[in-house]
Amino acid sequence: MAGTASDSDKIDYDDHPFTVLSVEDSILRLPFYMGEEFADKSTGDPRGSGVELSLMDVTTGDRVTYPGRGNRCEHLEIVDLMNSVRPAQTLVDAETLELSPPWKCPRCEQVYNCCSDLEVDEWLQRIIQQTTDTSVRLYLDGSWADSAGLYVIGDGSTERVDLTTDSADESPEPQPKRRREAESDEQTPEVDLTSSNGDDDAPREAIVDLDSDDD
Repeated sequence: MAGTASDSDKIDYDDHPFTVLSVEDSILRLPFYMGEEFADKSTGDPRGSGVELSLMDVTTGDRVTYPGRGNRCEHLEIVDLMNSVRPAQTLVDAETLELSPPWKCPRCEQVYNCCSDLEVDEWLQRIIQQTTDTSVRLYLDGSWADSAGLYVIGDGSTERVDLTTDSADESPEPQPKRRREAESDEQTPEVDLTSSNGDDDAPREAIVDLDSDDD
């Protein structure tokens, strides 16, 4: 629904009669919604392991535009409040919605007054405006991830961290090993041709020829 809206009839995400659950309060409720297992830090990531959340409405099967729950719901899963409260294909204004009969949550079946007891989740609504995916992964610190990367909340803005970059490509190439010079024990021993062997230094005996005539 949101992806097919033209510029002439863009969705006004603020045009609804529901209570707004702020970004800060929504993030603070995450451990309450998911329980202690949501804060599992065995992965070594300070954000925890995170949890997958579908952005598709459980009743209509369409992508959610006004994500919310009842103010007593204990589940993270969301419904599209506007489509859930008003009859399908019926356009009504906020004043008419206030006269709607009590609303039953399709997830937990709790009954709420319409519409003051219903809360639009501002954090999830911002996420829906920034991604076209049908599901996202949420983390305890308010960051979230879709198929394009990880989004970290900064000072009034959201910064995307590209997860497709191969960290191995950024590491320096291994340096080639230097060929070691021959050690002294690997070198061919030098031969001193000027030196004489021990046998050559000994005095030689004179040879007397007895067959010769002595004049």
